[in-house]
Amino acid sequence: LMENMIYNELIRRGYSVDVGIVEVTRVIDGKRKQSQYEIDFVVNVGNNKVYIQSALNVDTPEKKAQETFSLRNTGDFFRKIVVLDGNRKLWTDEDGVIYVGVIPFLLEDIIVDIAKWNNKCFNGIASFADYMRNTESMILQEYMNKWTEYIKK
Repeated sequence: LMENMIYNELIRRGYSVDVGIVEVTRVIDGKRKQSQYEIDFVVNVGNNKVYIQSALNVDTPEKKAQETFSLRNTGDFFRKIVVLDGNRKLWTDEDGVIYVGVIPFLLEDIIVDIAKWNNKCFNGIASFADYMRNTESMILQEYMNKWTEYIKK
């Protein structure tokens, strides 16, 4: 259900959305084994891509590793997002993977902010989380206004 909501919202916003496949070759017991892993959504933004994985939670190291495995093995520099259940505040892990709750994700087009960050990343902004902290109070207020309007309906 959450994946459907995310997909429908991305399409509503006018994005080109694909499903991604990552091929990983590993050596197990001296034999090469090739496996394919899915990325829920690949959003095409101009010359950039944003990878999005939907997950209910990443509460344990094992669950986090499972949910981000395909993202960490894309072999490129494009931004990666894990959309989690609930209203979790945006944060970035040590590998640059962005995590955000589905409610803020649906209420705010952070893909646009990520595209802006991609353009500014070589101009001294250390991370997407730093970029978002600069606009956090404005965005949080906007989330709350939209959420209040939604609840009133």
